[in-house]
Amino acid sequence: MEKNALLSIVVPCYNSETYLEKTLSMLVSQGLEDVEIIVVNDGSVDNTKEMADSFAKKYSQFKVLTHCENGIWVSGESNSGLGLAKNRGMSAARHSGLYSTKGKYVYFLDSDDTLIEGTLDFFRKTISANPNIDGFVFGYEAIIDGVKTKTYNSKNPKDLGLQNNIFDKYLSKKLQCNICSVIFSVSYLQNHDIAFFKEKVTGEDISFLVSAFAFAKSIYYSNRICFRYQIRRDSIMQGYRKYGIFHTTGVLAVKKTIEGLISQKTDYEKKLNFFMAMYYVYNLKSYLTARLPEKEKSEPINKVFIENKYLLNKKMKGRFLFKCIIFCIKIFPLKLMFQIFGKI
Repeated sequence: MEKNALLSIVVPCYNSETYLEKTLSMLVSQGLEDVEIIVVNDGSVDNTKEMADSFAKKYSQFKVLTHCENGIWVSGESNSGLGLAKNRGMSAARHSGLYSTKGKYVYFLDSDDTLIEGTLDFFRKTISANPNIDGFVFGYEAIIDGVKTKTYNSKNPKDLGLQNNIFDKYLSKKLQCNICSVIFSVSYLQNHDIAFFKEKVTGEDISFLVSAFAFAKSIYYSNRICFRYQIRRDSIMQGYRKYGIFHTTGVLAVKKTIEGLISQKTDYEKKLNFFMAMYYVYNLKSYLTARLPEKEKSEPINKVFIENKYLLNKKMKGRFLFKCIIFCIKIFPLKLMFQIFGKI
């Protein structure tokens, strides 16, 4: 294991045997100098753990954690009293990885995603050249079944290099950012008590990013495409086109985060209200255009949206077009909307 590594890479996994070997091999091929890899096995019931353990046996830079009923099992140590493997969710897996890092900076990479060739060298050079930054944001692209569909990076020269207004850009939707397209200083996160939710929720990445950007004083931005976000057709069919009561936990989790930030950053209240309203609208759209999982009823989901529609009535500051969208949703009766889309 790398002690005092420059960069810790946390890879949360749940039943990832189909993709994990390719992802971990990709990291090895880019060089593990000054890097540690923390694979968090979130209670998988396939061969995910065995696959991760095989890398840990070959490379000292790998560490494997497994969520169990009574704690976290570190491969190579005793499992006495920890019980069977247990799935706690992506947020808890990232949380466990974050609090197990030995690196100066931390990066979260999903088990089926990949980094462009030479990216780890680019990370090392950028961090070493800017040793006191709170975070480092870079470009990425979305891939559906091997075909690039969209690129997320800025072509504006003013956006490159050291930035001190990333929070404003993130809240106003001018900065396209994914949890896997940003690296943060571990000491910065610890000093501001920024972490993931320990419980199983959706929207944990949004809550984490808005909190992390809120207090950052120095963020380095590069438009270099470093990360490929893999989207599979089967995931779209099974996940993105379904919306259940579990997804509404994201609305409530992000709302809790925003309310906490407003109490600390009162000068950002209107911008934070705008960000929350947009997240509400995004979830409402996803719900209306998706199908319910089998045996799930719409009433509890409708109730969450109805009870939280007041979020659209707050004073806010943001891009005009998005404010117009929020206004239209605000004045349109939700019950009628549910009827039109067959959610009643």
